[in-house]
Amino acid sequence: MTSLPTRLAASLLLGTAIALVAPITAAAAQWTPVESRAPVLLTADEIVQEGDTVVARGSVEAARDKRVLRADRISWNRQTGVVSAEGNVSLTQDDGNVVFADTAQITEDLRDGVIAELRLLLSDDSRLAARSARRTGGDRTVMRQAVYSPCALCAADRTKPPLWQIKAGEVVHDEVQKEIVYKDAVLEMWGVPVMYAPYFYHADPSVKRKTGFLAPTFGSDSDLGLYARTPFHVAIAPNQDATLTPIFLSKEGLVGAGEYRHLGERFLVEVEGSGGQIDRVRSNGDVDRNDWRGHFKAGGGYDIDPNWRARANIYRTTDDTYLRKLDFDDTPTLRSEAYVEYFKNRTWGTVGASTVQELRDDVSNDATPTVLPGATFDFVGQQGPNGYWTANANAAVFMRDEGTESRRLSVSGGWHMPMPTVDGHLFDFSLGLRGDVYSVENVPDDGGTRDGIVGRLVPQAVASWRYPLARTTAAMTQIIEPVAMVALAPSNVNPDRIPNEDSANFEFDDLNLLEANRFPGYDRVEGGQRLTYGLRAAAYFVEGGQVEAFVGQSARNGSDDFDRGSGLGDGLSDIVGRLQVTPSEWVDLLYRFRLDKDDMAFRRNEFTVRAGPPRLRVSAEYLQLDSAGATSAIFNRREQMRVAVTAKLTNYWSVFGSHRRDLEENDPLRTQLGFFYEDECFGFQTTYTRDYTSDRDIDEDEKILFRVIFKNLGALSFGESFGGGSRSDR
Repeated sequence: MTSLPTRLAASLLLGTAIALVAPITAAAAQWTPVESRAPVLLTADEIVQEGDTVVARGSVEAARDKRVLRADRISWNRQTGVVSAEGNVSLTQDDGNVVFADTAQITEDLRDGVIAELRLLLSDDSRLAARSARRTGGDRTVMRQAVYSPCALCAADRTKPPLWQIKAGEVVHDEVQKEIVYKDAVLEMWGVPVMYAPYFYHADPSVKRKTGFLAPTFGSDSDLGLYARTPFHVAIAPNQDATLTPIFLSKEGLVGAGEYRHLGERFLVEVEGSGGQIDRVRSNGDVDRNDWRGHFKAGGGYDIDPNWRARANIYRTTDDTYLRKLDFDDTPTLRSEAYVEYFKNRTWGTVGASTVQELRDDVSNDATPTVLPGATFDFVGQQGPNGYWTANANAAVFMRDEGTESRRLSVSGGWHMPMPTVDGHLFDFSLGLRGDVYSVENVPDDGGTRDGIVGRLVPQAVASWRYPLARTTAAMTQIIEPVAMVALAPSNVNPDRIPNEDSANFEFDDLNLLEANRFPGYDRVEGGQRLTYGLRAAAYFVEGGQVEAFVGQSARNGSDDFDRGSGLGDGLSDIVGRLQVTPSEWVDLLYRFRLDKDDMAFRRNEFTVRAGPPRLRVSAEYLQLDSAGATSAIFNRREQMRVAVTAKLTNYWSVFGSHRRDLEENDPLRTQLGFFYEDECFGFQTTYTRDYTSDRDIDEDEKILFRVIFKNLGALSFGESFGGGSRSDR
């Protein structure tokens, strides 16, 4: 009911008063009100003066700006100051709302009035009807025997009640408090009463934010018991608000949660947190009863000037399962950082610090590094006839409670020269030099540790070539593009005493095949000499759709920077490639692969497909990583698949389902099913979710969520959770 007009009676009076002061000797004339001097156009079949009363009859229409009043008859009594409109009264307001009435009587000062048989068509096609409406004091409108609904009437039988409507004995619109209040209200669905409220209210449409309760959520959880979330929103100022959410848990008691937001002209602050006494199961199986658990998250930024900005965020929790247990977050790590950035033209720089809280049970926080400080500078010069220059610098200090610590300074620069030829060859030449200095402590070495200073100096020369060939026919444009790259650098450029902090997550694929340095981060540099080559082919169809394929390989010499499992362990690399097929807007297929260079066995398969018209969409994702292709001992052979289907059964009813499975272990991971109904005024959704994973005080779980949405009023959510037991129980 959020689109009720805020000044219904005043708008009607204003439009009515327009007609009263028009010249009585003309059927059409203009008049400028004293208060605004805005021109008003009045038209009628007849305008006469009868004593102290001015009367306009027959197709009366008064227009001012975008506001138009129409009636069969309008009169104004000069002595009483009462304006009367009769017969097919309608007022189109400048916000698009249209008021209909049988009769209306309003005072000429735009403050008080009475309307009989009110009918209101709002700009969003919602409807409001009342037996009568009275406006007093210029800011309070009382409607008797009112009915509201945003639902469309049945086209075949307009006498049938809408899908849902609210009937109230009295509806009061208070423009000072900016509230719409209902008394003796009944919610009807399909004409049947389903809910009664002696009193409720909400903010009027002029209010974007207002203090009050938000839609609650109710449910049941096997670990937490019955639960209820009842958020309360506090509108502190136009640019500040807060939300306080008590969470009632029948098995655990009360958990408090809250959020605060503040948007300034040049800054933003967001703070959230929660806490309560909840049982905690430790790694050794011990249970801490009523243990204080919670989380805190804060973030924000300040735009110092057009070139400088500062950002910071903090995210911490008391333990590794709290956020998942209460459905706040399921991320495996929480990152906190603060930094200052500089941008100008082709220059960028940042200085800051960061730390991570690990929530994975098998990763120690004592071994997780804190970067304090870290700084990066990047520059790209203006391209000219002699090419362009680039420069990069990085400094970082990695600190730990346990394990290796290091301090790093890295500086690199290069010259780049693109050279396209007149016959279509695209050459690119670059020369670069990089130097790194490390101060390290506790670096593992032959069963012990070493400290000291270590460095490296790595020159590199790179030449790349592309030759796109195109052919256009009546049906398509075809492109064949061979590519090649030669990179020259010293071999064995990564001393053992340089710890690997930011280059460990390496994955050899088609995306980094042609990179000059395929390692991410700064701690590892790709040395040696190599030749990389590949072929791209594509077809773009005139009637829509495209097909694109790429395959490539690399030959290397004199470097042992990569593990054998990476696909780059010795001279000739594995073969990587991709195939993307989009024949129409209904089909999108992407396939990426890595083949073993010796036996052509698949070391990596990644397949994604989305197909079907809007009424029936099917998607599937498949990932297979062979143990011989794993880049870390943590990840051996993996094979997973996820399938999902969404079907729109009718214009209003839809169903969906998804399933994720570990094919290597033949274990299910997650199943989700649901259906939902949605029309112009009402929505209903039911979702069933089964999670098959568990972690100490988080059991395998089954959940059912019910969500009911009433347009303009809000939503109600009801959930049910059933514990599935541990995997060994099944």
